[in-house]
Amino acid sequence: MNPLLPRRPSRTTPRPRHRPDALAELLRRIADGDAGACSHFVRRAAAMVRQTVRRYAAGADCDDTCADVLSAVWRRAHTFRPERGRAATWVRLLARSRSIDAVRARRARRTETLATDPATSSADPAVRGELRDAVRHALATLRPEERAVVEHSVYGGLSQAETAAALALPLGTVKTRTRRAHGRLRAMLRTHCPD
Repeated sequence: MNPLLPRRPSRTTPRPRHRPDALAELLRRIADGDAGACSHFVRRAAAMVRQTVRRYAAGADCDDTCADVLSAVWRRAHTFRPERGRAATWVRLLARSRSIDAVRARRARRTETLATDPATSSADPAVRGELRDAVRHALATLRPEERAVVEHSVYGGLSQAETAAALALPLGTVKTRTRRAHGRLRAMLRTHCPD
């Protein structure tokens, strides 16, 4: 060991267990209805919230989601439990959850727009029938375990976590089977419906 270099603390050096958590105190005051604490909280946590939200959204979507997160902090501050973790972690998880919800909502709106767009939906019953037959044929070519995952998620409207619970499978297995099934379906539908 070089005597000129500063000595690193050993791994057995205990870290302080409880450091004062200013955000936790602000959350407690917000839960008690203190509007002043809320403005202090926004000044202290806005950058952290924005940093988390930016991983999922940009521009106006980021601004909207940040506002939603800060509003949720005001409404849900009473659910924070300091014994379960740090306030910053709670806020980041809330920001992450709200961001993912916003991404899913945007996707759903985009899908709904595409479904109602006359350019993407065919009014011709013959074309719809051909497409329906192609989808049925493509589903029939899937392995049974892949088909079960697709049926639960697409036709049952379940999330991947709900599908995993319904089929008593690990979430990673459901994700893998979904990805493989979508790849097979995409390839099959390209051969049947090149348009």
